[in-house]
Amino acid sequence: MEYHVDESDGFVEVRVWRTGSDLSTPGTVTVRSRKTDPISAEAGEDYVGISKNLDFSPGVNMQTFKVTILDDLGQPVLEGTEKFELVLRMPMNGILGEPGKATIYINDSISDLPKMQFRDAVYTGNENDGQISAVVYRSGDVSYRSSVRCYSRQATAQVMMDFNERPNTDASTIIFLPGEVEKPCVLVLVDDSEHEEDEELRLVLGTPKSESPFGASVGPQNETLIKIKDHSDKAIIKFGESKFSVREPSDPGQITLVRIPLQRTGDTSKVSLVRVHTKDGSASSGEDYHPISEDVEFKAGETEHIVEVEILYDGVREMREAFTVHLKPDDNMVAEIQVTKAIVYIEEMDSMADVTFPSLPMVVSLLLYDDMNKIRDTQPAAGYPVVCVTSCNPKYPDFDRTGSICVSEHINNTLTHYRWLVSAPPGPDGVTSPMREVDFDTFFTSSKSITLDSVYFQGGSRVQCAARAVNSNGDEGLELSSAIVSISLEEGMCQPRVVGTVGAEPFSARLRYTGAEDPEHPNLIKLMVTMPHIDGMLPVVSTRPLSNFELTLSPDGTRVGNHRCSNLLDYSEVRTRYGFITDATRNPDAIGGMAPYQYSSTLRGQNTLRFYRNLHLEACLWEFVSYYDMSELLSHCGGTIGTDGQVLNLVQSYVTLRVPLHVSYVFHSPVGAGGWQHFDLQSELRLTFVYDTAILWRDGIGSPPEAELQGALYPTSMRINEHGRLVVNFRTEARFRGLFVTAHSASSLTSMVMCVDHPGLTFNLSLVRSEPTYNQPIQQWTFISDFAVRDYSGTYTVKLVPCTSPPNVEFSFQTVCHPREPISFELDIRFQQVSDPVSAEFSLNTQMLLLSKRTLWLSDGSMGFGADGYIPKYNPDNYEYGCLADSPSLLYRFKIIDKAQPETQARSFGSISFKALLAVDDPQALLLVRQPGSDGFSLDSTALFQVSAGREWYIHTIYTVRSRENANRGIGKRSLDYHSLTHSHSISKRSANSVPQLAHDISGENNRGTNILHIALDHSARKLPTLLQEPQAEGIVPRELNHRESSEDQLVLIIGVIVGLLFSILLITLVVILVRSKRDKNVNEKPKSSSSTEPMMKQVLDTNDSSEV
Repeated sequence: MEYHVDESDGFVEVRVWRTGSDLSTPGTVTVRSRKTDPISAEAGEDYVGISKNLDFSPGVNMQTFKVTILDDLGQPVLEGTEKFELVLRMPMNGILGEPGKATIYINDSISDLPKMQFRDAVYTGNENDGQISAVVYRSGDVSYRSSVRCYSRQATAQVMMDFNERPNTDASTIIFLPGEVEKPCVLVLVDDSEHEEDEELRLVLGTPKSESPFGASVGPQNETLIKIKDHSDKAIIKFGESKFSVREPSDPGQITLVRIPLQRTGDTSKVSLVRVHTKDGSASSGEDYHPISEDVEFKAGETEHIVEVEILYDGVREMREAFTVHLKPDDNMVAEIQVTKAIVYIEEMDSMADVTFPSLPMVVSLLLYDDMNKIRDTQPAAGYPVVCVTSCNPKYPDFDRTGSICVSEHINNTLTHYRWLVSAPPGPDGVTSPMREVDFDTFFTSSKSITLDSVYFQGGSRVQCAARAVNSNGDEGLELSSAIVSISLEEGMCQPRVVGTVGAEPFSARLRYTGAEDPEHPNLIKLMVTMPHIDGMLPVVSTRPLSNFELTLSPDGTRVGNHRCSNLLDYSEVRTRYGFITDATRNPDAIGGMAPYQYSSTLRGQNTLRFYRNLHLEACLWEFVSYYDMSELLSHCGGTIGTDGQVLNLVQSYVTLRVPLHVSYVFHSPVGAGGWQHFDLQSELRLTFVYDTAILWRDGIGSPPEAELQGALYPTSMRINEHGRLVVNFRTEARFRGLFVTAHSASSLTSMVMCVDHPGLTFNLSLVRSEPTYNQPIQQWTFISDFAVRDYSGTYTVKLVPCTSPPNVEFSFQTVCHPREPISFELDIRFQQVSDPVSAEFSLNTQMLLLSKRTLWLSDGSMGFGADGYIPKYNPDNYEYGCLADSPSLLYRFKIIDKAQPETQARSFGSISFKALLAVDDPQALLLVRQPGSDGFSLDSTALFQVSAGREWYIHTIYTVRSRENANRGIGKRSLDYHSLTHSHSISKRSANSVPQLAHDISGENNRGTNILHIALDHSARKLPTLLQEPQAEGIVPRELNHRESSEDQLVLIIGVIVGLLFSILLITLVVILVRSKRDKNVNEKPKSSSSTEPMMKQVLDTNDSSEV
């Protein structure tokens, strides 16, 4: 029995049958493999030998088993037909039948025959590649030389037009040498310049040959499809690059061109039309570049076009800007559009370079600025400034490594911007407070300099600085913050007696008259204040009450107006002859050596050095000395003079000078209200002396000594009338026999007034009254300017004509005298118009309304009121402070509300209370408080009626707008950087044609709103003394005044009718009585007619006198 199997089949399946009539018993037979003779197939090489038992169960008549055939896959060798035998042995419960042997024939003449075929069914290539290689794979026995023809058959691809033919001849034969399994069949392509669609052809294998005795064959993959693509010849229009960079012009008017190439590749035989346009990015058209939108035509054969875009100079320092250039599709639908967008970057000539320091800055005590090696072991000492050392500072410890980086980055360390953050000392439980930025500058320190003054921190405080790098062009970069350092509790310049205690040590103050013998300050009063110093303390000395230290210590102008005799004024701000702060920066009386950089104006500033000149650092003692004359103490410093009741003679008295003195020990507190905590002390200095009290009255203004006739002129009063003209009253005393006359018939000369400072101003001089005598009479005069000017200050010359009388002539009203040459009197006058209040928008677009009705005050502000507010002269730069400071022109001045320090408020005027309340403190004003963006206060105006009619009251308010989270910081934190002031259009009074310039400068720098409103008191309504009425423009009646209660209107109407009837009855009765009395007396005299045709004028009290404020 024979079985034929191919070597590649892997196994052969053989069946063994059991026959017979009784198959009910099990049976067993052994199957073994054996070699043939002669030996053909070898066990272990061609097959796997077996020897196994086949078990037949009862009833089973057939068993199948498999014999594994081994294929030489790794290195196929064509061996021909081989065989081996399978035999049956040792049957049980049966006998061996025929056939008992089977022969297995293994044939590899087909599987191991050399076979050649294409590896893939499809090959794709591009025309511009030049050729396509199709891989021919040989399998089977490769130990022999084989060959096969690879020839082409055209389809859509044409011979000679698209490829070189491979004919079906021996020229196309591919030869496989022994061991080779792959060979390329190369098809050469014809590359042209015209674009074509995808084309195809076939490669076919045929005529296989081999040196093997069995020959060779062609596999099933004897044909492959070749696809030729022509992408390279497809017309493509694109930008030459996707990114372009160009420098911005360096000078105005210059233009830089950026050239953007448009390229066309592939088939250029046709015409294409594309549109190019620009689109804004971070660069803006018209400002940074000129936009374009144009069509570009590619004619036959053209491959490139250049598009030019003009780059403009904008003069703005910016970061790199960019815009894009875009391509639209081909209108002729010939070319494909690729790279449709190009980005153009405009590199700034002065780019906003974010330079940064190479390393973090360090906070160091100024004591160790020259010895940085000690900073790692010590904490900054209290009571001495700290300095922020950046890595570009030559004092930096690693400057030898960071210095070169600073130079390469062009960092200018002298332009560095600094910020400081401070936290309060930790509490007894050790819990620290958060760091808060020091954003408050005092009049002598800055919180934005390289050093932080010692007034801003104490022992235990934590300090941190932030430094922003600036390059050599002044461009700001990134900010880096230093590590937080703690101020030492053990080391300090002037530590308190008991660490951790708060309070104020006693001070010493002296007032002394220098006398005429003093070589430097003769005849002045010396005021000297001495007080102990502890670390972090700021001493404040003033003759005025101290409050609101956030305002008092700030550079704001109100400090100069309120405290004219204090150490709060820098040298340039002192308006008196001397001040506590001088231009000296060193203390000549200081003993011992000076601390490092104690007098460095570069690090600490001139203002700071001038203030600290009064500190003896070694003795821990402040000493403030100033000199004043009597007038300055009385007019500027709040001093008063009182007699002791002891008269020396007619022109001298014993008097006592009393000067109030207020001293505060101020400490910076990041968590305190307003940022400062203070301990206030006050005292009163007295100096008793003899004072000439009648010199001015006795001497007056005398005539020039060289004058032939002598006289004296005494100014008595001056004012500005309702027409804005100057009215001056004076009296004269003729120190000769005779008197002064306005004119005389015997002379062409007249008395006159002129002013060299106002040459165009003329005056009307008149004699009011004269004593009826020729023996040095006293005469009263008045002159009035013919025109009104803003400022009448200047030197006025009063020329009076003297008229002498002989000794034997008695006085008569018909003056008999002889006129002489006029006598000149020089009169210095400083007098200005008091500005009429003008309408102005409240700063920060806020309106301040003055209302008399509480219901309107609590309303939402929708009533139709005009913003008729007034701002008298408030210009701190010109030393004019409205109602904030005492002034000779102010009869009364009260501070009725102070949110920060309510204990400094004036509660009453006379015995009548102001009852001033902030809206937040008034439970009945809850409606107003809840309105967003609204606030206010109320006061009782009853106290204002205690002054005489004609006096004008003003209310002056300082406010601060800030965010709600900063509301507990006093009035310091601002939430806006500038104010917006606008004009009002309802102006009706004279000298108010436009908003004056001073209205635009109200706290523009300090972000603090200031406004003054005029309070008009209705004296005719004394029964309603709390009514405050706003003065209205002519023709405008506020809704508040028009809406009286109907019951009041009816009552007034009834009373008016009754009074009118009573007056009529009385008039009729009087007429009847007069007629009867004339008839009884029979008086026939004709009544005399009056020759005067002038109407009778009733004298009315003038309340518009601008001089009374």
